[in-house]
Amino acid sequence: MVQSSAVRITRRALLAAGIFCNTASADITAIPPGQSLYENHCTDCHESVVHVRNERKARDYPEVRDWVVRWAGAQELDWTGAEVDAVANYLNQNYYNF
Repeated sequence: MVQSSAVRITRRALLAAGIFCNTASADITAIPPGQSLYENHCTDCHESVVHVRNERKARDYPEVRDWVVRWAGAQELDWTGAEVDAVANYLNQNYYNF
């Protein structure tokens, strides 16, 4: 069976579009683990405004991480060090900028 060049080009274009769409949708829907953990476990007690208030407790990155450790323990979340770091990094990147 002989395919015309237009058919081959169309099939290649559709294949490329499908690959692009799958890649793009994966990038768009990916939520950083720190954000996911924070939104699922921390926002029940406080909103993000707690991080930007003038009287906030954390004055540097180690203190941000210490607060994450403290509240994860108080909530009995049993987070790993990597999960604590992910949440602390999320908070630092989005609110504290230390």
